[in-house]
Formats: sequence, structure tokens, C-alpha cells
Amino acid sequence: MAIVITQWGLDSYLDLKHSQAFTPEEYKGTIRPDVLLLHDFPGNAKFENDRFWSPATDRSGTIAHGFKMKWHQVGPGRVQLRLPVALVRDAYLCEA
Repeated sequence: MAIVITQWGLDSYLDLKHSQAFTPEEYKGTIRPDVLLLHDFPGNAKFENDRFWSPATDRSGTIAHGFKMKWHQVGPGRVQLRLPVALVRDAYLCEA
């Protein structure tokens, strides 16, 4: 599966990087490798862990083809980072 970084995804990444929401080590050692797992979706056990991967929802319920990747206790602020992903033939990374 191809991974497509949308403009929203790129802008979000740049904003988070600029605000130092995560460290370079967290990005290189955890976040990026986890995102690259989408190439082989659903072939990794991480996609069975609902603390890492779950359906995306809004006020009206579950969003069709929408999912979110989640990381906990990230960066110096120990924040939760969520990356929306739309799976429509390819994986589209949206605004985190």
C-alpha cells in the first residue's frame, strides 16, 4: 500500500516539529517506523492493538475508511499524538 502525505499531514508535522511536540529521536525511532508499517497493512500485530490503532469517529459515529494511529507520552510535554489515516486503496495521512 502506498502512503500519501496530504498537505494537511505535512503542515501538521511541520507545526508539531516546530513546537517540539516530539523529539527527533521519538520521530526517527518510533513515529516514522510506525507510520511505515502502513506499507504492509494489516500485516503487523500493532494494528490489532487498540491503544495504537483504532477506527476514527466523530459526533455521528465511526468514519468510513477512517482510522487513527496513537502514541502516548510523547515529547517533553508527555502529550498524546494522534494521526488520522484514511484507507482508500492507499493510506492518506491527515492532520495530527
